[in-house]
Amino acid sequence: MIQKRGGKTSPVVNSVGDKTPVIILSSDEDDDDHEDDDDDDEDDDHDEDDDDDDDNEDEDDNEDDDDDMLQFLHVSKNNSMYADEDDLLRHYNFDIKITESMAYTKQVLHFPNKTSKHVLPAKQDNILMRDVSSGRVISCTIITSSRYKNERYLGDGWYQFKDEFKLNPGDVLKCSIENPPQYMNVMIIRAASP
Repeated sequence: MIQKRGGKTSPVVNSVGDKTPVIILSSDEDDDDHEDDDDDDEDDDHDEDDDDDDDNEDEDDNEDDDDDMLQFLHVSKNNSMYADEDDLLRHYNFDIKITESMAYTKQVLHFPNKTSKHVLPAKQDNILMRDVSSGRVISCTIITSSRYKNERYLGDGWYQFKDEFKLNPGDVLKCSIENPPQYMNVMIIRAASP
């Protein structure tokens, strides 16, 4: 900030006190804003067409989506910094939004890839799904995909759970896996009625 004092201008620096610096991450999309990159307009038109398909690819995407997310840094007591990605406890909790195909067909419930990798043991083939509000527990089979070792999902037991609790499109399951991962606690947040 520049202030004018008695006909002279001088920069004024305000004290930042004990504020933590902000880390701003950018993606490749920010490069399109530069004026000298006019030859990329053809690629931009193609990218817009791809956006329509992204909605349908969410469940089939085997790659980790964490690259697109903002990563926060923590400072420990000895002033060493570590990325939030290193905090494996965050993978114990996740949300699942019920889609029409999940509600009305025999579609499986996929674990997030990071949860499969960091929380569930490789040999685990069963988990007890507990509804938080009723305390009802249903045993579910964990299946590992043959195409990707961190692609894991619930099969038998999940169908009973969704039918018993009458899950509808738009409902959100707030899932929390206990440590050790014997139980997955599920809180059902019902979608607003139309």
